[in-house]
Amino acid sequence: MRQPLTRNSFFKIFKKYVALVALPDTITPHSARATFITQAYEAGMQGEDIQRTVGHSSITTTEGYNQSAKKLRKSASLGMRY
Repeated sequence: MRQPLTRNSFFKIFKKYVALVALPDTITPHSARATFITQAYEAGMQGEDIQRTVGHSSITTTEGYNQSAKKLRKSASLGMRY
């Protein structure tokens, strides 16, 4: 009989595949989730659709993962005052 997948066993499996494809060992399931959400926003997906896909109960949580907004705030062009 198979056992349910625990958080710890998922993490071990995830890390195994990170190493297998030679990604940096700093990649975690959480950072992969953040990357997915950011890329979905950058691809033009609607926030509510992303929210449903990742299972967040609040759109605010989903929007908090969106790194593209943070990248934009760090843009040098926004810091210039012409």
